[in-house]
Amino acid sequence: MSQLPPCPRPRQTTEAAICRRRAACLPVVLATILLTLAPRVGGAGPADLDVIIGQFRQSYLGDPAHPSSAPRSAMLPATPTRANAGNDAATLRDDGSWADINYTLAARSSWPAYGHLSRIHALVTAARTAGTAPAEAARYLTAAHRALGYWMGHDFQCPNWWYNDMGVPKVLGLTALLLGDELQPAERKYLTTVVLPRSKMGTMTGQNRIWVTGNALVLALLQRDEKQAAKAAGIIAAEVRVTGEEGIQPDESFHQHGPQLQFGNYGLSFAGEISQWALLLRGTALALPPEKLTILRQYLLEGQSWVYWQGAMDISALGRQITPHAQQARYAGLEQVMRTMAVLDGTHAEEYAAFGKRNGSGAANDLLGDRYFWRSDYLVHRRPEFCATLKMFSRRVARTETGMNGENLSGDHLADGTLLVYRRGTEYQATAPARRGERLPATYFRCGSSTPRPPRPATPITFSRRRQPARPASPFWPTPRTCRRCAWATT
Repeated sequence: MSQLPPCPRPRQTTEAAICRRRAACLPVVLATILLTLAPRVGGAGPADLDVIIGQFRQSYLGDPAHPSSAPRSAMLPATPTRANAGNDAATLRDDGSWADINYTLAARSSWPAYGHLSRIHALVTAARTAGTAPAEAARYLTAAHRALGYWMGHDFQCPNWWYNDMGVPKVLGLTALLLGDELQPAERKYLTTVVLPRSKMGTMTGQNRIWVTGNALVLALLQRDEKQAAKAAGIIAAEVRVTGEEGIQPDESFHQHGPQLQFGNYGLSFAGEISQWALLLRGTALALPPEKLTILRQYLLEGQSWVYWQGAMDISALGRQITPHAQQARYAGLEQVMRTMAVLDGTHAEEYAAFGKRNGSGAANDLLGDRYFWRSDYLVHRRPEFCATLKMFSRRVARTETGMNGENLSGDHLADGTLLVYRRGTEYQATAPARRGERLPATYFRCGSSTPRPPRPATPITFSRRRQPARPASPFWPTPRTCRRCAWATT
């Protein structure tokens, strides 16, 4: 019996079948790629949580093997002394408040009530520090619990959401980790159900995302929730990336609040927070992946390092918080970050140490050349004897941030071609907070109106890409002559 020849299949049908098979495989391929590129943060076990909490206490209470990294203004209040704690315990009133704190003043910046939490933190830290006498430690803890009870009874809120959603949860959460078993049930309930949940994990962008997610990680540690801890650590690691959005830029500058240079405020806090979490998570299943450490290293050595001269940060890189001694305070913060990175990233320890050496008093500058941060319209020129910086803005890059929370009210023209030259690093220290916006070095604009600036508005100024009501006059000097551009928010 003869066999029939096979039925020929049209070539078009074969190609169509191949396309269908490829289309069916595409989701699997994409999923594989995404899993490969995602931060390799595994699940955490109970032992990992114990290690993280232990490393936090070692780091903050002064173990030399675990140097603290973050600028204290960003991570926690300034390291207190026993003298501070003794005075705080002695002046605490019976109701748990302090007489010299104005709890009713609704300030958007430097909120007075926030000092209450700083003192609680000081008391707990002093009680937990090695060498404190048991009787003295008990007195500090008693005062801390009474002060925390006063805060819980009032649950103070600030008109600036940052304190409510980030600042207060951060200080109280990390203080709770220091308290450990001394945390009372009512205090634990208040922190884990009221305060810390105000920080929504994974929301916001850039450094704000790190703040809220870091608070969520602290909540997971307090609740012994391994799954949430792993999720939070993964989100923090994922934010360490080079991006065209908010965060580390391709030129190693840092943006926040849109295309806006933020080396000094958000960018420095980002470096401090990420290095601190890398220190606390190392040696666990939640450790920062090596490729993320590489990105952080590049940002510090090729970005942040360039904007400091003789222990001072360039004013054009500070951001909106231009206050007395802000330049030196930012340097101190980054120097701490560099010391921590020398521990975390030991193969590059000499490069991190070089930052501190070149910024010492009278030290020779060994970082020479030009660095143009093209994503931020910002140029740095470094020679052995001096440093010069130039700041501009464009259709791609916003001006220096002004007006938010009443800060940097004189900064309308900081990005209008400001050229600053440094030799000692202190050239602009005394005048920075009070410099008239139309007298910045090398800036030029035409001012054809002598109309004074309008009075301070009743409602606070908030960030916006659109034009806002006219800026209030600065309290640091008499109202200058202004032009139309001076009287409007920068865009």
